Amino acid sequence: MNLKHSIVLRLPVKCQKITIFESFQKQYSVINSFEECMSAGNPVMESHPRQCRTIDGKHFVEKIDSSQ
Repeated sequence: MNLKHSIVLRLPVKCQKITIFESFQKQYSVINSFEECMSAGNPVMESHPRQCRTIDGKHFVEKIDSSQ
């Protein structure tokens, strides 16, 4: 009987984790450019040109104006 109660008590926590993960996934799936990646707070590599990678693995490279 204790086992059944333990499973029932853990179920809501697992559901919350899935919901949080889906929320993060939706948030990061709308990033489609270097600027959006950077403004979302993702780490920017200080290379030339700079690069940004989202937590879901998308990779963006800063566009450099070559006329400067």
